[in-house]
Amino acid sequence: MIEPSLDGPYCLAYQPYTDPNDPARMVVVEQWADRRALDEHFTTSHLHHARQRVVVIHV
Repeated sequence: MIEPSLDGPYCLAYQPYTDPNDPARMVVVEQWADRRALDEHFTTSHLHHARQRVVVIHV
């Protein structure tokens, strides 16, 4: 997810962090140029693929 997200237009930062106490948990901190760019990111195929494998995504 990292490379395709960073390659996307208007992605300013994208950094995943793994919980040191539970490697099955992670947080992704993202910075986008604006809400429209973030909304477009949510329609990408790589994010759709990831969502099928993640239980919960908090925005």
